[in-house]
This record gives sequence, structure tokens and C-alpha cells, in this order.
Amino acid sequence: MPTRLYAVLTVLLASCGFKPTVGAGDASGPPGDAAVDAPDAGPIYTGKCGSTGAIHDNFDDGVIDNEWRAAGLTTETGGVLSVTPNSNLNFGGYITKHRVDLTGTNVAVEVPQMLDTNSNATAALYLVADPTHYLAITQQDGTLNAEWDTGTNATDLGVDYDPVADRWWRISEASGTVTFEVSADGAAFTPIGTVASPPWVDDIEIAIGGYSDGVVTHGTVEFDNLDDKLDPAGWCKAGGFGDQFMRPTVGYAWTARKTPTTGASGCTATVNNGAHFDQSGIPNSRCWLANGRAYDLAGSYAYAHVGPITMQKPGLTTFLRAISDNVIDAMMIDFDTGNLCAQIRSDTPICRPYDVAADLYWRISEAGGTVVFDASPDTMTWTPIATVPVPFPLNALEIQLGTESTIAYSGPVPLVVGTYNESQN
Repeated sequence: MPTRLYAVLTVLLASCGFKPTVGAGDASGPPGDAAVDAPDAGPIYTGKCGSTGAIHDNFDDGVIDNEWRAAGLTTETGGVLSVTPNSNLNFGGYITKHRVDLTGTNVAVEVPQMLDTNSNATAALYLVADPTHYLAITQQDGTLNAEWDTGTNATDLGVDYDPVADRWWRISEASGTVTFEVSADGAAFTPIGTVASPPWVDDIEIAIGGYSDGVVTHGTVEFDNLDDKLDPAGWCKAGGFGDQFMRPTVGYAWTARKTPTTGASGCTATVNNGAHFDQSGIPNSRCWLANGRAYDLAGSYAYAHVGPITMQKPGLTTFLRAISDNVIDAMMIDFDTGNLCAQIRSDTPICRPYDVAADLYWRISEAGGTVVFDASPDTMTWTPIATVPVPFPLNALEIQLGTESTIAYSGPVPLVVGTYNESQN
């Protein structure tokens, strides 16, 4: 039985039953006068939005694409991703920044070179919801394993590994069943195991790489042509996902982040009858919620019920941000020292005085090539803060909600975001 090491993958998300409601378009429709039906100048996609087809990589460009996070000893060279695991505790490889939906589709990758098959080093394709909910194909000690953990018991089915017949690995989902498959040519696949589709199959991250069996290395595993046979898919429209934050935990739809990550904590994002961002008053503290998926803001919108903000401190800001994977292209609405401001990248913000009664909802939307930043007391009547031409592609953005404190003050200062893309009664 292989040693299951995914629980110590360095990028992990909290577990909870909440799932986002997304579809091929803006399922809930826009509130009030929100932007609708604007042309999308981005790529043309044929796959289901938010599905695994949103992540493609043939690793030919020699650099890590923005859709990935890298960990451990990794390099792209010669048209492949090479991973040399050197730890039995920390995963080495690539991990997607955003969650995707496996329902009715698959994740496939070519594995042209393997680690030493006489060692306990592990090469792996993981599809993971959280440390105790995952699907995987792994190779360890000459055995190829179909693995899954549904939160109660981890299970594996093993067969002898054949570097020729098992060159391609695929995990697919159809009609309530997940199938683990292998292939010599990436065309004809042979199943090695099946399991009933878990309820979180629509909320997974993709990870390719592995572990060593200690601090020593046992060769390099190569990956190529990830999902190159899938129809390319885009991300779902931002307005199609809403959240009332009524559950007691963050869930899969968001990731809670903060700085500093260790030591004294000034703020931690939590969810319980609203999203809470309470600053303690220490300097250089920031906490926020970030969407688990990426979203397409073109012809769509993102808005939140923020506050009201009644306690103001110097250096304390609150923000609704839409940011690209390159972390340079970003736009936001933020409250700063009594003003409500709109900002693109690090450009000079456009500000007006904050109105505690009229600025309860903050919205960023796009229509006809124009980005609109506005605010509303009720999601019915919106007052502009600023309008700007579309400054960068909007088809793959992470939405963030949070606060930041740059200087010390006497605290605490509470903040509640009541809803996201939902009106609050």
C-alpha cells in the first residue's frame, strides 16, 4: 500500500460542504443597472466554463505559466515539466492557482520519464479538494496506483507499472463515476480503477509532481501535454456566483489569506453569518478572502455588501479587488481615510467622500469596453465612483475581499461583508 502524503501538500484549502453555484453564464442575472451583454474581446472557448479545460499546458515555453504555483525543484526545459522531489514532507511540482470542475470531463497528462521505480519516491497526478478529499494516480516502488480519499478512508488499487503502456495518466468523470485510466499513446485508455463521484468533484485543484522518501532524490519525473486533448474552456462569468456567507466556515469557494502568515496576527478572515475581517491594530496586517476559482468579468460584475464602515483609523483600508494571475493587473474599490476610491494597478486612485448610508454596496462591472466602479445603498440605484476603458484582459480574474492596516492604532476594528453578488435584506 503506498504512503499517502498529500495531506502535507504545501497549498491546502479548508474543508466545508459549501459549493459555488456557477453555470455557463450569469445565472442569477444582474442587479439593477449592472452591465450586461457586452462583447467579450477575449479568447473563444468551446468547453464548459470553469471545467478542467481551462487549464492547458504543453510546457513548451520554458517558463511557468501564470495559472500555476510551483513548489520544490521544478524546471521547464525541452518541452516538458521536470520535477526532482527532495522531501517526503513537502510536495514538489506544479499546483493550479484556481479550482476547476471535473464533472463530465477529465484531466490527462503524459509522463515520459519516471522516478526510480525501486524507491519509495512518489510521482503523482492529484485532483484535490482538501487534504482528506482527493483523487490521484501515483507511482511508487514500481506500482501504479489509483487512489482516492473521500474523507473517511483512503483507498488504492495497484497494478505493476509499465513505462510504455502507462505513459499517459487520466482521471475522468461521467454519469456519477470517476475512472482512473492509463494509455500508451494518449488515445486508447485502459481503466485501472473506478469510484463513485464524490460531491466535491466540481471543486478540485490539479497538482502534478511528487515526493521523495526522505531528503535524498531518486531521479526526475517529467510531465507533458496536460489536457491538450480537451476543448479549451474559459472561466465562468463573475456575476454567476454569489455568496451569503451564512455557513460557519470559509468553504471551497474562497481561500482565507493573511499577512503576516506567522507571528502576531492582526487579522484573520472568517465566515459565520457574514464574512468577518476584524483588525486588532497591529501594523502591516492584511487579511482577505480570495475566490477559489477564477472568473470572467467581461460583460459581467462583482459586487459586495460592505459595512457600513463606522470606525475609521489612519492607515486602515477595506477593499474589493479583481486581480489577474500575473498579480500586476488589478483593479479595486477601497475605503481609505474617509474616501471611497477606484484604482487600476498602482495608478493614482480616483476618490470621492464615503457616504455611510449610500455606499453599502460596492461594484466593479464591465460593458462595451468600459469598466465602471460604483456604489449603492440597495443594489437598485448606483452612483459612479469612476469609469475607465478596459485596461487589461478580464477573462481570468481572482476576486478578493479584505482589509489592510499599514500603521498601528488602538483596536480592535471590526468589519463585516454581509454578502457577495447577493442583496442583503
